[in-house]
Amino acid sequence: MITLEENKENLTEKVQAILNNLRHEVEHTRQLHSAGINNSLSSSLEGFYTNPLTALLDMHCTSKNSLKKMVSQLTIGFLHTQKALIKKAFQVDQNNKVVYYIVLNEDNTVNRNVFFEFLSLYDELGISDNLPILIKFLPERVMEKANLKDELLLN
Repeated sequence: MITLEENKENLTEKVQAILNNLRHEVEHTRQLHSAGINNSLSSSLEGFYTNPLTALLDMHCTSKNSLKKMVSQLTIGFLHTQKALIKKAFQVDQNNKVVYYIVLNEDNTVNRNVFFEFLSLYDELGISDNLPILIKFLPERVMEKANLKDELLLN
């Protein structure tokens, strides 16, 4: 069993590793910049000086896209674990949310509850207000008419 003290030490080691990596990245960026070469870090820093609002908005968009990608990977991972219940699944990426259309092999309350439990767990993370996940169940007869293109391959 890991003690609280061991957990703190482990966290401290991880933070130190990240800081060391950042230190190396900053030094490398400084050397490139002094030679007149910009990389993403120096370009971002220049952006903060020339147009701080745009730079902050870019950083916000980048962070939101990264979060959206992580949430999508988490959800698709969950769908993979439930592939026995799923006939077809589609992902539709919308501006402020991610929507999944699912055709169940057997569309019943028990099978749907598996997905509702996942959504409840996601809601407990506290980010569902900012990045909602919607799961919509489609009857098989409607699937063709829905004209969905981004099918997830779960097999």
